[in-house]
Amino acid sequence: MLLIEKSTKQICYAVDFRRARPDVSFPKELTDEVLSSYGYAVLRQENLPELTETQNIRPSEPYEENGKWYQGYELFDRSTSELGSKIRHQRDDLLRATDFYGLSDVTMPAEMATYRQALRDITDQEGFPLSVTWPTAP
Repeated sequence: MLLIEKSTKQICYAVDFRRARPDVSFPKELTDEVLSSYGYAVLRQENLPELTETQNIRPSEPYEENGKWYQGYELFDRSTSELGSKIRHQRDDLLRATDFYGLSDVTMPAEMATYRQALRDITDQEGFPLSVTWPTAP
């Protein structure tokens, strides 16, 4: 359970709230009344919004409404360098999965060489990194 200190808007876990007060014997369930006596409240989480591949999410400023505290979220667009990095990482994973074809005692089929070259050429595609057409593995 997440808690918020009302005056500072600092967020903590209920277990940390208890650990910070070792000399206090709290009831098993921390009620709103108990928390309020220490200046804390339960922090309710809003549902996470749906993301597209070009978006990321961050928590918004906690807010109070009708005596209850809420944590919302806001979406923001990823930078093109962040998107490019993610796609390069995926591409590198696909290349690593076929690296054994490059060993000296293995004959690489032409289709595999074409596929691997298409993976390396992803960064040259028009619209990269916002639009990527992935090659199909043979």
